[in-house]
Amino acid sequence: MKTHLIVLGVGLCVAAVSDVTRQRVSDLISLGTALAVLTVRFATEGFGDLETGLISGVLAAVGAAVVFSGFAFRARGLEWADVKLLVATAAAFGFPLALAAVLFISVSGAVLAIVFSIWKGTLSATLRRVVRDDGGEPKRPRMPYSIAIAVGSVWAMWWDAVSGYSSSVAGS
Repeated sequence: MKTHLIVLGVGLCVAAVSDVTRQRVSDLISLGTALAVLTVRFATEGFGDLETGLISGVLAAVGAAVVFSGFAFRARGLEWADVKLLVATAAAFGFPLALAAVLFISVSGAVLAIVFSIWKGTLSATLRRVVRDDGGEPKRPRMPYSIAIAVGSVWAMWWDAVSGYSSSVAGS
């Protein structure tokens, strides 16, 4: 396993524990994880190119920042702490594996949202809000999205190991 993915794993574990216990992920955790991941990528792979090293991590991080900032600006369920954690995750995976990771994180987030809504007893209200937009926005319970980011990231690491995706991309 690549060292920068181990650093990401530690950062995501700390973020998930903080998110569940304190109901927030501090900038120190998310931005610290991003900086640590990029530093390790540079130390182990150098500047690299589109698929390796610092360039790949920065490219993926900037892409994630641009895409997910739109969700946070529009208050579409992502908080800024989640965006920063997604940026750190994208930096660790690099381009193009970050694209697959985002897919796995999205699916994990959808499953977590359903489970969380059932657990909190808000599933019917959520479904009504989705089916008909009545203009009223009831207060939504906060969901610890860092758990979905962690689960989706582990899923992406597993998928990459099984499929050999990053090896096949780097070899082409």
